[in-house]
Amino acid sequence: MEFIGHLLQLDSKLSSRIFHYSQEKGLRPIVRFWASSCDGWFWFTLPFLVSLYFYGRNYYVARLIWNLWLGVLLTAMISTAIKALIRRDRPPVNPKDRIFIGPDIHSFPSGHTSRAFFLATFVLLVNPWLGTLALLWACGVGFARIALGRHYPTDIIGGILVGSSIALLVVLTPLFQVLGIDVSILGLIF
Repeated sequence: MEFIGHLLQLDSKLSSRIFHYSQEKGLRPIVRFWASSCDGWFWFTLPFLVSLYFYGRNYYVARLIWNLWLGVLLTAMISTAIKALIRRDRPPVNPKDRIFIGPDIHSFPSGHTSRAFFLATFVLLVNPWLGTLALLWACGVGFARIALGRHYPTDIIGGILVGSSIALLVVLTPLFQVLGIDVSILGLIF
């Protein structure tokens, strides 16, 4: 138990230092933009609409994007469930940005980071070159969440594990094939 206490202290100090450093260096607009690039409303809406567009035109692309959308939803549900169970308070360094509702008042795991790493890992498994770029973007999202004072580093690590695990589930297991979603053709698309 002593180890966990030390880890949480280190987590809090590191989170506070990153937040204050980003404030001192005037990085808030950049990290705010970077973090918002993975806002839920965008990633819940866009893949669904794009899949509808492609449904009658290119069935395989539509199914690929449908998998992406289902994975984003699954990531949100699992992250939210974990937040409701763990109930970790957000860092106290940034009280002016407290616009959270429901389970989002809690910080572990980071939903933005879970979503970003789901997307990045999904793309990496489909197209390694684009996936590498997506992983860089996802790392930026995680860092931006700490720099905004909304998460601790361990929240980000939790988000990485949740999002990446769900991407592996969606792309590599037969679970989604049972649902009628065939992901075996993904390599042929790109």
